[in-house]
Amino acid sequence: MPVRIAGSGTNLPPIAQLSGAATPGARTSGNHKETRVYEYLEGTVVERNAAHLVIDVGGVGYSLRTPLGRPLPELGSRARIWTHFVVREDAQTLYGFTQLEDRDLFRMLLRVRGVGPGMALAVQSGLDREDMVQALMAKDPVPFTRAKGVGKKTAEQIVLD
Repeated sequence: MPVRIAGSGTNLPPIAQLSGAATPGARTSGNHKETRVYEYLEGTVVERNAAHLVIDVGGVGYSLRTPLGRPLPELGSRARIWTHFVVREDAQTLYGFTQLEDRDLFRMLLRVRGVGPGMALAVQSGLDREDMVQALMAKDPVPFTRAKGVGKKTAEQIVLD
């Protein structure tokens, strides 16, 4: 089923087709393990800044890292945040996205050799969703080099993988 990019009129092939992904579930990619524990969190936004959000769900405050420059829900508002949970030897980190498509693009980026959660977040912070989708569809690595920490080789790997 194609992924519709909100507000763009663009239908993107399923993320699995773009990335060559296998069936969903826990997997190891690079130096992190993807664990699908939380699909989304819904609750009250109790803290927010440009790259961080805390959402209270049933009296538990969940801390989420978010891409810079993306609109975030207002403080005190009720919100649904799509999540990605990364477990490492030294940390467990929740990443949050206000749009499901942004979370799915984040997961697609994690499947690229050499791209971890920090770089995937940097890519999403440096490019808006429409520009990223257009670059992927056109196999154009140049826009990805605008993201902090993404060089020419990594950008080329993103469009290849």
